[in-house]
Amino acid sequence: MINICDENLLGKTIKDESVNIEITRDFFNELMSEEEIQYLLKKCSIANLIGERVIKKTLKLGLAKKESVKVISNTPFLMIYTFQGNY
Repeated sequence: MINICDENLLGKTIKDESVNIEITRDFFNELMSEEEIQYLLKKCSIANLIGERVIKKTLKLGLAKKESVKVISNTPFLMIYTFQGNY
């Protein structure tokens, strides 16, 4: 599982009627290069993503569809779950 946000969102809170997300350094605690982000996005099975930059990158890689992005307080939010195996 990875949690990635745009750096400019650290320390902020986004919320709507049913969701309140605090974007803390404790949860999103490491700065990464574009290459590292791309690698992790391709390898992870669960991703929590917040911010225009990281979600734009995810959509460009074809890892999610634009219709899956939720907007909270004018901030894009996306969760990705990848299931593997025979179910």
